[in-house]
Amino acid sequence: MTGFAVCDDEPYMLEEIARRLSNYMEYKKYAYELLTFSHSTQLLQTDRPFDVLFLDIRMGEPDGMKLRSCCAAGAMKADYFYHRVKRICV
Repeated sequence: MTGFAVCDDEPYMLEEIARRLSNYMEYKKYAYELLTFSHSTQLLQTDRPFDVLFLDIRMGEPDGMKLRSCCAAGAMKADYFYHRVKRICV
């Protein structure tokens, strides 16, 4: 099972990324778990490992780039990172 986390402070984008990702995974019939976070501190407080993180670059502190640094430093476990700039390409 693939574990996904989506972190975005814009409710529309959070829902849109989660919806598109869910639709794709269900269409392909892949097993997955998807958690959404509206603030970066919520994501940092979870002790769950994720395979893929979708991070908003521009949001409250810590922003997506700092979150990625936390993961690289071992504060969180994730294998792949996606940073949203202007569009969703899922």
